[in-house]
Amino acid sequence: MSSITTKFLFTLLFLLFSLKSSSSHASSIQHHQHQLQQDEKLSAYDVLQQYGFPVGLLPKGIIGYALNKETGEFAAYMDATCSFSIEGYTLNFISY
Repeated sequence: MSSITTKFLFTLLFLLFSLKSSSSHASSIQHHQHQLQQDEKLSAYDVLQQYGFPVGLLPKGIIGYALNKETGEFAAYMDATCSFSIEGYTLNFISY
């Protein structure tokens, strides 16, 4: 699978996060601050589950993440490049 296809998949994931996050906006500043404190303890896999996505969307070995709750943009960080195949597609996750 080309890097363009991989980028498309991540863009699609970001859009899905954006749609889900817009429907679950916090109603008060205190609740939002409490949520931020909780989020600091969550793994990238926990965040996926929190938004209703399966943890299998990310490969094993994710060491961190960034989530912009306003835009839904999600980035996962790993310390090594990873490739795997599923149903005839090869996915490449590249570490920067």
